[in-house]
Parts: sequence; structure tokens; C-alpha cells
Amino acid sequence: MRIESADAEAWFEKPVSNIIGHIQSLLQQDKMNDINTLLLVGGFGESKYVQARFQEELAGKCLIVPKEPGLAVLKGAVLIGHNPGKVTSRVMVYSYGLRAYKNFVENKDPIEKKVLVNDVWKVDDVFNVYIKANEEVTVDKEISHYHTPATNISTIDVYRTLSEKPEYTTDPGCEHLCSLELKNTDNLAFKDQKIKVTFMFGNTELLVKVYHTVTGKEEMQILDCLQ
Repeated sequence: MRIESADAEAWFEKPVSNIIGHIQSLLQQDKMNDINTLLLVGGFGESKYVQARFQEELAGKCLIVPKEPGLAVLKGAVLIGHNPGKVTSRVMVYSYGLRAYKNFVENKDPIEKKVLVNDVWKVDDVFNVYIKANEEVTVDKEISHYHTPATNISTIDVYRTLSEKPEYTTDPGCEHLCSLELKNTDNLAFKDQKIKVTFMFGNTELLVKVYHTVTGKEEMQILDCLQ
């Protein structure tokens, strides 16, 4: 079978254009202004057509294509497996946080999310951001916040979204990842109890840990950041 090169290139025009468009949008960010060199790896990087498109539409950038770019990703994974310290930080794809309450403000907050919690009007489904998308984090970075329970059993709902500034967990694109439950003590008022929620960022996994500062009870969940 003989296929004209123009026909074959047409099959890949859309995905290549999407990749280049995504790179161009990243390069427009303030913290990417000093990026002058691009490394093209992966099976796609072996294509002369892809290389030519990159050089044409990303003019002014130095494009490096290593020998056997299709194996470069695999070799990198093996190197990191033997020496995880080679990666010191990474940029978050998603914003991560919890579903939470906040005090209701008249004429500002949506009335449909107004709920009564322990005789106080609150706003439900608030996205309590722990870390934002496109934020750089060091390996094994920990972020902790303290929360006051409102019921006998606290349910910690973990969410993520591509948005850098999510407001509510019901916003389009918000994804529920998991729920953790922790029983609170009956011997103290809720206002005198605290739950410590910690997000621990590793290489490809996110560990969410909840700890009751009074009872010492603890629950945790490991999430795959690559999914």
C-alpha cells in the first residue's frame, strides 16, 4: 500500500496542533519567560513531520531531539526509580483541596448554597484550596490546615480541578477523588476540637492524612497523581 506523505501528515495535523498550542500557552506564563530550550521526547518526537512543525511554529526556541526519543521517557523513568533525588520539584497539573463551609455573606454568596450549621448560616460546597494548579512544589512537600468539626463524624472530601482559582466543588471540571471519615469525641464541644488535614506530595502519589488532635485518631488515603 502506498500513501502520499500529505495524506499521512493530515492524520496527525490536529493532535500536533493541539500539542503546539498547549506549549505556546504555557510559554506565555510569566514564570516561563526565560525558557529558551525545548526537549522533544516520546514516540511522537521521532517523526520528522512533528520536528518540522515544532521548529516552524516555535521559532526562536532551541529544539533538542535526543537520540531514540521514544526510549528517552522510559530511560528517564528507570533513572528516577534508581535515584528519586534526580527530581527535586514538579509543577502541579491540578488544584487540590477539600469541600468545606464558610460563613455566609448576604448579597455576595449564592443563596442556593446557604445552609444552617450549628445555628450559624454557612455556605456549602466551598473549595478549600491546599495547592493551586501550575504551582511548583518540592518533592515530599507537606501542606497542613486545621479544621473545626461540625458533626459527630467528620467527612473529609478531597477534590481536584484544572482551575487555578476554584470557588466551589460543584464548579464544572471539579472532580471528587475520595472521602475520609473521622469520629469526633463526645467529651468536648466541637469548637474545642481540631482536625489536622495534611497533603503530602511525593513523586507520582499524593498522600492525604487526617488527624484528630484530641483523640489521636488518624486516617489516610494515597492518590495517584498521574491518573
